[in-house]
Amino acid sequence: MVEPGSGDEARAAGTALDPLQLVRQATGSEAGTGLEAIRQLRPLLDEWERQQVERARGAGWNWAEIAKRLGRHRQAVHREYAARRPRG
Repeated sequence: MVEPGSGDEARAAGTALDPLQLVRQATGSEAGTGLEAIRQLRPLLDEWERQQVERARGAGWNWAEIAKRLGRHRQAVHREYAARRPRG
């Protein structure tokens, strides 16, 4: 069952969320709408980060370079993404 106002109704209906609209809502003055938008943005940001890490690794970047751009420790980034990347 899809909860009204959860943002899941758009996904259940097969419609894509508009990230730019979510950013506007997340930075707006309405607290409830902003918090909901942030909740919906979180998995999108995680997926975009994963994609960019894969692109960087494919382009020959090392873990230290990626970590620096993400503002994180090399070991943490390596631990999170190294196991996910297909070898070969």
